[in-house]
Amino acid sequence: MRPYQYLLQAKKLTTLTLPLFICLDLLIVQVIRVNYVPVFSDEVSSYFRYISRAQWDPYYKLNSNNHVLNTWLEIVATFLFGTSNFTLRLANLVAFGGFLCLSFFHFRQKNVVVWITSILLLSANYYFFSLFGLARGYGISFFWFLFTYVSLDRYHRNAQIKWVYAAFLGIGLMCWANMGLIPFSLAFIGIGLLEASKNNALRNYRIYLSLLPYLIAIHFAFLLKINGHLYHGDSFGYYQTLIKKLPEEFGLFDHSIRIWTLSLLALTILAGLLFWKKTSHLFKVTLILLLWGFVSPALLHWTFGVNYPLDRAAAHLYIPVILYVLLVSKEIIWFRYWVPGLLLVFNLNDFYSDFNLEDSPHWQSEHVPSYFIDTLARQSKGNPRIPSIEMHGLQGRSWDFQVFLKKEKIFQTDCFYSRSCSDYLLISQWQMEIDTTGYQRILTNKSKNLFLFKRTDTPTFVQTIKVPISKINRLLEKGYFVLDSNLLQNDLQLIVKAYPDVVPVPANSRLGLIIQDGEGEKECVVNLDRQQRNPDYYLLNQSFPAGSIGQDSIQVFMNGPVNYGPHQIQVDIYRYSVNKKFR
Repeated sequence: MRPYQYLLQAKKLTTLTLPLFICLDLLIVQVIRVNYVPVFSDEVSSYFRYISRAQWDPYYKLNSNNHVLNTWLEIVATFLFGTSNFTLRLANLVAFGGFLCLSFFHFRQKNVVVWITSILLLSANYYFFSLFGLARGYGISFFWFLFTYVSLDRYHRNAQIKWVYAAFLGIGLMCWANMGLIPFSLAFIGIGLLEASKNNALRNYRIYLSLLPYLIAIHFAFLLKINGHLYHGDSFGYYQTLIKKLPEEFGLFDHSIRIWTLSLLALTILAGLLFWKKTSHLFKVTLILLLWGFVSPALLHWTFGVNYPLDRAAAHLYIPVILYVLLVSKEIIWFRYWVPGLLLVFNLNDFYSDFNLEDSPHWQSEHVPSYFIDTLARQSKGNPRIPSIEMHGLQGRSWDFQVFLKKEKIFQTDCFYSRSCSDYLLISQWQMEIDTTGYQRILTNKSKNLFLFKRTDTPTFVQTIKVPISKINRLLEKGYFVLDSNLLQNDLQLIVKAYPDVVPVPANSRLGLIIQDGEGEKECVVNLDRQQRNPDYYLLNQSFPAGSIGQDSIQVFMNGPVNYGPHQIQVDIYRYSVNKKFR
């Protein structure tokens, strides 16, 4: 073989391996994020409400937080491989792999620089990239979005009816993963039917049969709307939501950069309309999708009163924007190369500056880093008293899930006092008005928006009370005890340990206290589903500021969907040496 032939082979090999190497790199980074980034509140809520109970029925506890296709895939993954961050997000990880494969083959061309730029521009925006690493339906819907787009392009090229079936099934799966894509999908359906009519294929009943999942999804979405679950989004204005806030999610925080970027996008759209007749079929389809993506939210808002999609609910618009920019740079010489190149530099800079393994964009303060929990576990090791901790419910879900996996006994309850007095406080940046006098900050997450504080004084043991409860069942029979009036003038910690005869307790079971305070009854409860399986006891751990408990008796209850039989309930009481004074 002659030398120039070796060079030609080396060039072909480089042309193929570099884009493949980029795709593998992105997939490996996503695998690392999926495994290490702690789960956040919405992921945990879905797990305990649907996944842990293997709830396949999408109409059970109707809620927009149930991204149905993602839920089904999570149930399968956790059944096969157990429960972990990785298994909960496995479906989205596979979807990202599929998304990269589609990008790899759809953008394949001789110019390796353009090929790599196309893959990176579509896949390496950090906000968009991060949505594939969460146990939600967004990443799965993005895969089916691109699958539908590629399938319709294939049908236009070879007129094989199987690609219409594939596209319409993809539309249904896309919507069951993310109901927010239902209105957008009408553009896909219209394009598919129009293409089928050109080939006299509209009489084929399989086309309409493949739309059945989409039609059922519409019915499901209407039920969500009727029951008030389509609340996410903004109703303050189209410009404020889609033009100003949405670009900020993708890293365009600077006002001047945002204006320049949106102006450039508007200029490319204008150029596309001016050169409409000279552009390819795929260019026209992509421009229609892009325009419909920004028109349909307004029509939906005016017609049905649905809020304008905000942040992740409108993240799918990134796909047609990038696809259109790539086609503009290819077909209109004014924008050749420099427009996608400019966007790619911005994307990679944003990816590099924001990447971390502690949180994801938009939910930065809802991911509790695992080393927060490990720190508390180490500090309480060997201590017979279990430390108490307070936090907002959003961080509490992430905390509970990780404690559930680690089999620790550091639980927070759903009883939050403005005058916090627990051993530890977990406070986010938007809760900094809470006075932390008497506390020492011991940990801060890397995004600097989540802080762990430790109380400087330690409580002393006062007494143990055993609460007799003969039988607790669906009727919620309670046990009672009374605290000394002098004791109520101190900051107190109550540790309730329940020793049920039936272990583990059934789903939906709760352990709680009903406290009388100046404003009436306050319920402090812990969901037992979130505690480790087969424990020695179930635990409720709560600290109360001085004077927050009234003179009446405290009620202890443990309830669930079935009878438990006799129980032993024990309450350990600790008194802090200093009462906290808060504004």
